[in-house]
Amino acid sequence: MTILSPAADIQTRQTLIKGRISQQLTGLGLPVQTAVLRYSHAEGSGVLPAQLATKPEGYFAMQLAPASEMPAFDGIADVTLELDITLRDGTKLTLNRVVPRVDLAVVNRTADLLGSPANFPRVAGAPFDFSVARDPAPVRLQAQVLNAADPSNPAAGIAVTVGALPTITTDAEGRFVVAALPVVASLPISFDDGTNQTEITFHPDYSRSVNIATFSFSPDD
Repeated sequence: MTILSPAADIQTRQTLIKGRISQQLTGLGLPVQTAVLRYSHAEGSGVLPAQLATKPEGYFAMQLAPASEMPAFDGIADVTLELDITLRDGTKLTLNRVVPRVDLAVVNRTADLLGSPANFPRVAGAPFDFSVARDPAPVRLQAQVLNAADPSNPAAGIAVTVGALPTITTDAEGRFVVAALPVVASLPISFDDGTNQTEITFHPDYSRSVNIATFSFSPDD
């Protein structure tokens, strides 16, 4: 292969980085709305000419379009690639990866083109993986407790303990609110009227910022 320097055009489309943004707990893919790829090193910084491409379930790629010019990194030991992402829900992420200069060098790759060998300039180490699994944002729980699942009989004054959070008490309509649930796959919720206690396991839905639930308080006789 031949290294092209100082800067060279990428004559055919190439994926420079790829990855998937997902939730750590659920594996749910988080759709990417916009992305900008920057670089920095000891002697300067800039924006790389990469365009965003997305697929369902949080998959994305930043592609160099034909005729894109890669900057020269001659004499630079390492280059930091910085990806600024905005998710569809408005969440902003910044991902960084340090890449050796040699992996960002533009080199000639030989490939068969209609039966004849042809040279194509390519970024040597691409694509670089920028996948990340992140904890979901805490969700709010708005709930009502009913005696024996009877909508006409709310369980007022019930002590409710959600995981390790401080105990709260249902209002006259059996309702309670937890502003931010612990970020876990499941958590115990106990209900206590001072004489009897019931405990259930609740699975937060992190695809919804507000979880609305109805619980039944049915202590044993």
